[in-house]
Amino acid sequence: GGIVVVTADSDIAKIARDHGAGHLADEASGLNAAVTAAGRRLAAGGDGAMLVVPGDVPAASPGEFGRILAAHRDGHDVVIVPANDRRGTNTLLVAPPDGIAFAYGADSFAAHRDAARKAGLAPLLLPLPGLGLDCDHPDDVRRFARLTADTETRRVLVAHGIAPPP
Repeated sequence: GGIVVVTADSDIAKIARDHGAGHLADEASGLNAAVTAAGRRLAAGGDGAMLVVPGDVPAASPGEFGRILAAHRDGHDVVIVPANDRRGTNTLLVAPPDGIAFAYGADSFAAHRDAARKAGLAPLLLPLPGLGLDCDHPDDVRRFARLTADTETRRVLVAHGIAPPP
């Protein structure tokens, strides 16, 4: 399928294009509008699903993405990975890409679950510890720094003395 990076940052757009991804300019109308536009673009291009991953989930792992894709292959058209506090949506798979009304913001987990049901799709809740950890607040960064995840984010935190060396 296609990969679309939604950003207003020209440097990020260039990196996306250099790696074969599409770019959709974020018109600064907010996350929900940006994700909706990406879903419409992917659906119009014939892509059957969209995986939305925010940039603040530094403990994500390939294995967790594999579990999401396996759930989709098993017939789930909406897979929601909630934030560990069960309020936010940290990863969302939707098939078709424009199949639900996106509702990022406060309590987005419940809003996405309800939007899927309203669209006639049965959502699967898939709690995953790595993707469940988002870094919205300083305490979240400290919690992430205590993990032993081998990620670029953790290496940066170690280099700046925020996280202990492995």
